[in-house]
Amino acid sequence: MIYESNSALCTPSTIDSDLESEVPQARLVSLSVAAAELGEKPGTLRRWCREGMPHDKGGRGRGKATMVDVAVARQWADLPADTQHLMTLADELPRIMATAVFNRWCEFQGPDKRRLAGEMAVTWYICVTTLLDHLQALNPNVAEPEKMPSEIDYLEKIARGD
Repeated sequence: MIYESNSALCTPSTIDSDLESEVPQARLVSLSVAAAELGEKPGTLRRWCREGMPHDKGGRGRGKATMVDVAVARQWADLPADTQHLMTLADELPRIMATAVFNRWCEFQGPDKRRLAGEMAVTWYICVTTLLDHLQALNPNVAEPEKMPSEIDYLEKIARGD
């Protein structure tokens, strides 16, 4: 997803319907199904997830399994180790920085806390895009973040007054 700065807030931009048809849709399956399709053991895929393979982390309980796109898992497994590490860093940076920015905002006390929420969201956006641009210059396999972290989304809502 592409992000734009919009009057002191970062908001996801809409993707043109023409572009939408060109973007392949992810086919997410459980780890056990993905492991069977890849000819690997489920434990191997769990290790790959810990090592940074892109996945949707599940929760505890029935129906909340970790989900994997088999095509992405196959591509990730074929990458050299240094590229895997770089992609792991690029995947984790937005979330790590969002947590740090949100925690700092929570510590702030004062009458401008609502305005500061928008400023913190913009700061996160500028820092993350700058870092990801640098990582993409090192390796074009580094992907853009797919979605805005929930902490930043929350800061945007506060700044808007939602």
